[in-house]
Amino acid sequence: MQQPSQQQNTCTGCQRPLGARSGLCRECQADRRRQRVRLGVWLTSLAVVAAGLAWTWQAYLAPWLDEYRSKQHLAHATARVAEAQEAVTAVYERTGFLPNTNLDAKLPGADQLGDDIVASIRVGSSAQITLTLQPQLPLVGGKTLIFLPEKHPRHVLKWRCEGGTLPAARRPQSCVHKLVLSRPDDTHAVDLDEIKELATTLPAAGSSDDPLARRKQVALDEISDIIADSRKLRLKMMVYYTSAGGEWPASNAYLDLPPPNRLGGGNIQSVKVTAAGRIEYRFSGGAPGLEGHRFWLQAGGLGQWKCGATLPGDHLPPACDGPIQ
Repeated sequence: MQQPSQQQNTCTGCQRPLGARSGLCRECQADRRRQRVRLGVWLTSLAVVAAGLAWTWQAYLAPWLDEYRSKQHLAHATARVAEAQEAVTAVYERTGFLPNTNLDAKLPGADQLGDDIVASIRVGSSAQITLTLQPQLPLVGGKTLIFLPEKHPRHVLKWRCEGGTLPAARRPQSCVHKLVLSRPDDTHAVDLDEIKELATTLPAAGSSDDPLARRKQVALDEISDIIADSRKLRLKMMVYYTSAGGEWPASNAYLDLPPPNRLGGGNIQSVKVTAAGRIEYRFSGGAPGLEGHRFWLQAGGLGQWKCGATLPGDHLPPACDGPIQ
């Protein structure tokens, strides 16, 4: 009987005969190793390039983009404020009085004037306009900017852009190099004659006619009274914290207190207790220049409390320089 011929094994890569062995010949094995090395080098290079791009984005491009966006957001916000200034100026020209609220200026409510960039535009005492930006904005989120009106001999009103929580370095150019007048088309660079004229008509620094100086003094007095009157409420919160095993009351109701808008009075619109260990006070229109601003006492360790506010730091009394017992 004829024996069947033995099947010869071949290389799976190049189909060369391998005799008794099976798989890849030496040349194909070496080629496969070279391919793996090249693939590894390519992937490593790709990873290095990706890491470099990520670092460049984080170190240079993202900050630059945030800076650019913040300038665009401020330009949009100040343009919205200019519309409110127009409304205030119209009321002043017609009646001779400065409006004290959005309603007096024939404007919608402060929050209704907001959009994706502007959180609110609030007209307060003596036509002071407070701009608040949306909290999610890069670099300027949640910051405020204050515009103060001043009578001007050649124009109905001149607006001084200052105050608020927006750092001076981030304020728009109109707040630094130009006079912001009652109408956008009146905005121009200040010349020497105007400076001399303004020097004879504007109140001296620290004068009681300065709206910002008046607001500062009102804030110092009001916040000093708040700190003194808050002792019982702070003690009540500490007692709850101890008895609840280290948890703060989540709202006024946890301390058997009235709702925030009913707990206020006088120049305080509301008093709110939060689960973060904070007592937050919101000022009403009765406090000149402070309407809509907030002051809070934040609980710390060992019964100590720290001050915080949406007002500039120089508006806080000396009691806020350290922990409050």
